[in-house]
Amino acid sequence: MAKQKIAFLGGDKRNVYILRRLWELGYRGSAFAIPPQFLPPGVDFAESAGEALSRAAAVVLPVGGLGPAGYLPNLLGDPVYAGAEDWAEIMPGAVVLTGVCGEYLPDIAKAHDLRMVSAMDYEEVAQPLAAATAEGALAMAISLSEGLLAASRCLVVGYGRIGRELSRRLRALSAEVIVFNRGSRRGNRARAEGFDLAPWQDLPERLEQADHIFSTVPALVFDRELLRRIPDGALLIDLASSPGGVDWAAAAELPVQAVPGNGLPGKYAPAFAGRVMAGLYGRILAESLS
Repeated sequence: MAKQKIAFLGGDKRNVYILRRLWELGYRGSAFAIPPQFLPPGVDFAESAGEALSRAAAVVLPVGGLGPAGYLPNLLGDPVYAGAEDWAEIMPGAVVLTGVCGEYLPDIAKAHDLRMVSAMDYEEVAQPLAAATAEGALAMAISLSEGLLAASRCLVVGYGRIGRELSRRLRALSAEVIVFNRGSRRGNRARAEGFDLAPWQDLPERLEQADHIFSTVPALVFDRELLRRIPDGALLIDLASSPGGVDWAAAAELPVQAVPGNGLPGKYAPAFAGRVMAGLYGRILAESLS
């Protein structure tokens, strides 16, 4: 029996690998805002989001979800959208697969009775992608810093999945790792795993001796006052999910090297990330569209 139509909308290289894996599983449909050369036989190139969504029983969105007004991040570099009028073409009750839902999608889902699936809510995706993010952060630090990671003083702010994976890799590189975490449960875990857990209130002082700072807390931590404490030559990489942990307006005005590190699996390990997400998506589609 032929599988029902899938719509593939935009995304980075991770979405290309997701598309190809689902195609291998027998899923077909239409794609919009994905370069035609990446489309396997049986996946048609659509001229609009509405065309791709028409009569679709499921949708694969960019890992980062949709932006304001339905903006679709894409490899074409064009400003394209999947607006409200496009979503009117979808089958009621369709499954929408994305990494994170964001602010735009819930209203669309409610209007069309769609089932939203946020891959980052699943441990089978979140944990391996945390490892990929940690490796990407190391690659960024090595490429952007003028010093060595080995023997450098690294501050890891937050000891969730990404903070833990990153701390382990930094220690393996013989870096000095100092962990900051507000909550006691994760903080105790960091201490039990042999890391130097510093009191949260010591962060301003410790910043002044740091070589590399990795922020993973999804709330504003590095405000103007903290940014002023970062010494010349030090590098701050913000790995926190939206809304992030850095006051970027202040960072732009100060002589500080601070860079966003969002979407690192898509930049440094797209094949790995795509396969991981496609594994979850394939299982959900098999359960939902059978």
